[in-house]
Amino acid sequence: MLRVSFDERGNVAAIERSGMEKVVILDPDGDKTPTLGRERTFLEDLFGNIGTVGTGAGGPGGGPGGPNGS
Repeated sequence: MLRVSFDERGNVAAIERSGMEKVVILDPDGDKTPTLGRERTFLEDLFGNIGTVGTGAGGPGGGPGGPNGS
């Protein structure tokens, strides 16, 4: 990166160079991305939402249907 600063008359006042010292080198740990929360099995991921569709505040008879209450 090259940063050029000018004085009030438009003359070059300073030049700053930066580059590789600001690059972050990552070393991934394993083949999984850590997540917050509990570990779920494949079947829990696959079938976890069955029975929850249509319930709660956004569903029929469960209160306002949209962000504007309609």
